[in-house]
Amino acid sequence: QRRYIAANPTKIQTKIIDDRALWSKFSDAVDGVIANSALPEESKAALRQNIGSLNKVHQKAKMDALLRDLGIVLGPEEALAWKRRNDAAHGNEMEAGGELSLIQDNKLLKVVFHRMLLRITNASDLYFDYATPGFPIRRLVEPSSSASVILPGRSS
Repeated sequence: QRRYIAANPTKIQTKIIDDRALWSKFSDAVDGVIANSALPEESKAALRQNIGSLNKVHQKAKMDALLRDLGIVLGPEEALAWKRRNDAAHGNEMEAGGELSLIQDNKLLKVVFHRMLLRITNASDLYFDYATPGFPIRRLVEPSSSASVILPGRSS
């Protein structure tokens, strides 16, 4: 994702306020609010260090924009796997007995990555859905699904 955005800087918005002068005025105003607050100096310093992060587009929004730019739509199972991946990345515990779901989520996320890579490199319009039993061949625009779909003329 980072490399795609770096290679295509005008396609995916990474800052909420792109205009430098406007951002400078905004961050100065926020700094003024911090300076005039009754907070301890340590808290003020910590808040000042975080002002720059206020202007970053949320990770989910960047991912959604990237997928939209690539013409890839996540299916419900893929979207749920992505959400659970984010939950795990932020330290949320896995539910007891959820090991099989975690394995399936990893397969789904790998398929999403493969779909993105195939689209970015223009390697193919088709992919093997390794997250679905029988490994059906799908078009890149078709999300992975537990329902087995095989393209006409192909067999599993």
